[in-house]
Amino acid sequence: MWKKYNNALLLVVAWLLIAGIGSYLTFVKLPREIEHVERLEKLAHMRESEIGSLLAEYAATEQRAREVESRWRSRYRYIPAKLETPDVVARLNALTRQGFETFNVRLVGLTQEPKVTYYTFSIEGRGYFHHLYRFVWEIENTPELYRIQTLSLDHIDLVKADRQSGRQRMMVMVSFTMQLEAYYGGPPDLQVAHMADSLYRQLPRAVFPERNPPVNPFYPGILEQLPPNSDNLIDIEKARLVSIVGGRAVFQDETGLRSVGVGENVYLGQITAIDPIEGRVVARLNRGGILDEVELHLETGERYRQALGPVLLKPFHEE
Repeated sequence: MWKKYNNALLLVVAWLLIAGIGSYLTFVKLPREIEHVERLEKLAHMRESEIGSLLAEYAATEQRAREVESRWRSRYRYIPAKLETPDVVARLNALTRQGFETFNVRLVGLTQEPKVTYYTFSIEGRGYFHHLYRFVWEIENTPELYRIQTLSLDHIDLVKADRQSGRQRMMVMVSFTMQLEAYYGGPPDLQVAHMADSLYRQLPRAVFPERNPPVNPFYPGILEQLPPNSDNLIDIEKARLVSIVGGRAVFQDETGLRSVGVGENVYLGQITAIDPIEGRVVARLNRGGILDEVELHLETGERYRQALGPVLLKPFHEE
């Protein structure tokens, strides 16, 4: 009988423990964990909202920075009260002393507006792309207010005699036409040259475009015509290989006998190998952008041996 009561008592105690633990987990611990998770979720939403507002603020700040930079860049420009056409021509001449084959300037007209007056010039010429780029950079980014409204470029190859050596050289240039406007007579606050120059010198270089072009888009990968032999190098395709002596190849051309070694320049390329045993000379040539390897051989075949004839050694007493 007592055992039955003990078993019942143990069951009741076990049930009370399980019910107590379940009640604790259900009504005490789990609500705390749920509340903690809800707080974390709210914090995540707050941080997400904060990041969104920061991104929006960053975009707005970036836009304001661009506007401020634009206004800052425009502050250093000035418009003189008076400007004569010889002044404009003198400035253009100063910017085009080097790198231009021709640079022709023609006055088109004068335009008077309520707040400003400007000359319009038509310009055409030929020059190296690098120097033309620098000319446009100076016109567009220095304090004096000039504007290039239209600009047209075309690739052109010129073969001319060098002024110093007299030898023919090929010049890869561009021909160009443009319309340029030179302003004057603007508002008084834009006529202070020294202030504009001071502001210009204080500007960080990062706000300006690159002063030099990163590439020359008008220099062709393959030239339409080969450059002239300006340095009077050996043209191995026209000269005759006559000998290999001391590791050097000897050629004969219209100027006479000339020798060249490995690594030395020839017309359109370099000598890359000389094999005196095989009587072979190898050169790598660049034919206006097309790479080619040329192999030349001495005339030491059967025809050359027949020309020499039989050679016999005879003792002196037989003569």
